[in-house]
Amino acid sequence: MEMMTVQLPKRLFERLERAAKRLHRPVDEYIIQSLDLSIPPELPVDWQAELEEMLYFNDEKLRQAAEPLFSPNEQKRLRELNYSAGERELTDAEQKEADALLEKYHFSTVRRARALAVLKMRGFALPLDQPPLELDRA
Repeated sequence: MEMMTVQLPKRLFERLERAAKRLHRPVDEYIIQSLDLSIPPELPVDWQAELEEMLYFNDEKLRQAAEPLFSPNEQKRLRELNYSAGERELTDAEQKEADALLEKYHFSTVRRARALAVLKMRGFALPLDQPPLELDRA
């Protein structure tokens, strides 16, 4: 483990202490877990930028990012290809199409999860049709 000294505003540190205490965890463990959750996992490079930028999206842009990118037609087509793959070997074109659809499905899922997580961190109730919480923004 690497050692690092970070200066935090007193108010932020007090919030961290209270949160860690509620969870019966040491402050340093709580900070590590919080940082781990706030940084997207290692993902394809073309996904990484948008997921990292989401912390700086305004609320409306985050709400849009929380919408699925994967259309019902794409879902249907992926199911068809998966079914076909269970019955026979897919052609090269079908396999490429299935791989592309699966990658889009994964990205849509990760993108939605990240947007919802950031909205939740900002105090929005999930599902999003509930009113937001009043937050003490430090």
